[in-house]
Amino acid sequence: KTVNGGATWADFTGFGTTAFPDIPANAIAVDSSSSGNPPVYSGKVYVGTDQGVYVSGTNDIDSPSWTEVGPPLTAPSGYLPNVPVTALKIFNNGVTKILRASTYGRGIWGFLLTANPDFQISVPVPIQSSFGDGATFIGSLTSINGYNSPVTLTCVGVPLPCTVLPLQLTPGSGFSLTAAGFTSDYTFTLHAAGADTDAITHDIVLTVHSVDYSLSIPVPSAVTVPHGDSSVPIALQVTATGSFNAPVSLNCVSPPSGVTCNFSPSNQVSATASAPVAVTLVVNTTATAAIGSSSLTVEATATGAPHRTQPIALTILSKADYALTVSNPALTSPAGVIAKFNGASPSPQTYNFDIIGQSTDSPSLARSSSVTFTTTGGSPFDFSLIDSAGPQTVRAGSTASFTLSLQPRTGSFPDIVTFPPCSTT
Repeated sequence: KTVNGGATWADFTGFGTTAFPDIPANAIAVDSSSSGNPPVYSGKVYVGTDQGVYVSGTNDIDSPSWTEVGPPLTAPSGYLPNVPVTALKIFNNGVTKILRASTYGRGIWGFLLTANPDFQISVPVPIQSSFGDGATFIGSLTSINGYNSPVTLTCVGVPLPCTVLPLQLTPGSGFSLTAAGFTSDYTFTLHAAGADTDAITHDIVLTVHSVDYSLSIPVPSAVTVPHGDSSVPIALQVTATGSFNAPVSLNCVSPPSGVTCNFSPSNQVSATASAPVAVTLVVNTTATAAIGSSSLTVEATATGAPHRTQPIALTILSKADYALTVSNPALTSPAGVIAKFNGASPSPQTYNFDIIGQSTDSPSLARSSSVTFTTTGGSPFDFSLIDSAGPQTVRAGSTASFTLSLQPRTGSFPDIVTFPPCSTT
């Protein structure tokens, strides 16, 4: 051993039962530890031999004391294998100090030399997605080597609201962190600062993907559908924000009986912030659907996301139809004479129908003709007759002339107006 840079040397073999064993030495590692001011050195020297690793304190100049490294399993052997050691190295990260030894045929071994008190911060899921309601991280602090000082948690470099509960805790406890913000991707640091004399700190990086999606207002937002028919196409759009890329499923929530929804191109779409998806909805009804006004709710769902809904006002009507009533449905007419069937107050509309003639003498002899009947509404035709000359006096056997004025009350005059013979009272 030398303490003056090699000017002089002292035997560091030792004596008696604590002497260095008389075996080949292959590797050496010196741990120069110190503490206090001025520093007091309390280092150790480790020697790898053909029969394991031995250690002695470096301050034992006059009487070194060599022992095998590691608590004995069966005296005098320690934990490290009793085989040739080819290399030694000390690893020290400021918290834990480990002696590592490579051996001939038995692999690489590690032996814990010193371990300062410390803590470890853990967040099992450091990357999360948020749908506008914030992302919650669950974490814990673990004590290492008996660390029991309080630790304060803060968010660093976070561009969005960040809440940690509790703010201060001791290792062995859990905590939660909630972060929320506008739709975007956020990366920030959770900083843990211990209240120990060494002011130990640890950081962990967390990421929030704040995303969202929306379902547009239907156009049109109100439809009328006859029985057994389909509605006009209803336009919808699924839009995503942030890094949202989950499939979105569309459906009608509990539609009225006899009502179904058909989405095109599909009832499941994948929208992104740069590529919204246009969807067309057609509402179908059956002949058993209840007539009247109701509402229809279109729902959009995505895994892990809140539902989005939009209402549609729905009116179901009876299918368009008409009834034709003939007041004199049975007529008898000589051949070649026109028979007239009278419609009984039809509603204003155009009707296409067939008139069928049936021979009473020969039941198999039937003829039909297609006709069109158009009503214009209003009351039946009527007119007034006005005497513009007034009363007249004449001799018996003479003629009196009256000037009459015809004025329609409703509708218009037909093509021919016939005046029957006058009657006298």
